[in-house]
Amino acid sequence: MPNLNGILAAVSSSNRKLKGAAQCDLAEMIWAGELAGDEILRLLMSDDCHVRGSVAWAIADLNGPAEAVKWLMQTGVRDEYDGVRYWAVRCASEMPEMSKLVPPDAILALREDPSSFVRNIAWEVWPVVTD
Repeated sequence: MPNLNGILAAVSSSNRKLKGAAQCDLAEMIWAGELAGDEILRLLMSDDCHVRGSVAWAIADLNGPAEAVKWLMQTGVRDEYDGVRYWAVRCASEMPEMSKLVPPDAILALREDPSSFVRNIAWEVWPVVTD
């Protein structure tokens, strides 16, 4: 198993190659089931926005543990980091059966998000969340 602390340090690196490889390594650990649900939740609540964004991507891409998905949809949509907000909304669009976990007022606000990629996905998922 890769060294989680080393991966987390590299995710926050200013070196783009190192950061990109570490983000993939972290996602691979999540996808392979090498991190327990409580560890994934802890990472989603990290002070480091790059760690939160990497974990959000992995969860949204592979429909992660239920508690992590729930946190992402209920809390991640309000994250200060646009990468987490994007993946939270994307997760809702990929899992319509769980999209009701997303607070409609959060999606409504994200339709005016400063980040165009968050704004665009929020408009796409609006009908799913409010249906």
